[in-house]
Amino acid sequence: MAVARHRNFSRAAAELGVLPSALSHVMRALEERLAIRLLNRTTRSVALTEAGQRLLDRIQPAFRDISEALEDLSQLSGRPYGTFRINSGLPSAQIVLLPLVSRFIEENPEVKAEIGALDALVDMVADGIDAGVRFGEILAKDMIAIPISPPLRSAVVASPDFCKQYPIPGHPEELKKITCICQRFPSGQLFRAGRRRAGAAARRPADPQ
Repeated sequence: MAVARHRNFSRAAAELGVLPSALSHVMRALEERLAIRLLNRTTRSVALTEAGQRLLDRIQPAFRDISEALEDLSQLSGRPYGTFRINSGLPSAQIVLLPLVSRFIEENPEVKAEIGALDALVDMVADGIDAGVRFGEILAKDMIAIPISPPLRSAVVASPDFCKQYPIPGHPEELKKITCICQRFPSGQLFRAGRRRAGAAARRPADPQ
């Protein structure tokens, strides 16, 4: 198309940022592959053959469509748009995520947000998920993570009737002796709760990320 537009290899090569000899070589290779001459060349001029003109007429609309499509995309560059999909557990979605996402879509009206509030640890890439909320200790090694809230703390509590039936634990390890109902994720993995004595030195609570 550049050669046909300029009728000159040097000017076409300058437009494309290549050497005239390289452009000439590409054109010869194309003609050999098609087994038909597209250009008539002399030392002074370049002209399209009938076959070359026919090919040009057919490909110009397609290249115009490509240019317009790329131009449309360039207008979206630098600002968020489209659907943003997030996977999160229900508590994280309610406590941490909803206020952040609400503010984000208010500031970016071209964005739609979908929050999958499930306890399942899904494969985010395979399932088309853009981001997920996890506690720090269950992050996949290949994920990029940033904290989205201050550290969260949890507590083990019991009713008076429960404490009458079971001795009050004096150490977190004694909780293992008490009959518990465990939470199993849809993946089959059991929830592992971190335990420590109040006030004792321990690993800081995980940040939701």
